[in-house]
Amino acid sequence: MSDFSDENVNAFAKSVIGVRAVLQDFQAKAAEPDDQAAPADFKKEKTAALVAKIESHGLSLDEYNSIARATKIDPTLRQRIESLLHKAR
Repeated sequence: MSDFSDENVNAFAKSVIGVRAVLQDFQAKAAEPDDQAAPADFKKEKTAALVAKIESHGLSLDEYNSIARATKIDPTLRQRIESLLHKAR
């Protein structure tokens, strides 16, 4: 069982919601026919936005990734996060 604090789990759940929003924004931006951004610039911009969103909830990218990996092997942690995500809807 993973041992993450409630604070980190809450921050992760908020980050997941934020990351999903950023990804939706960039999907829409990529679909715009007049978007002239170079693919490398677009990727850098997207990555920076994702990291900023995660950090805005008090997690480092390493902490976020660590929790994300743990959810794949810890069903209790996964359930804690799914419950928080469900409540946020």
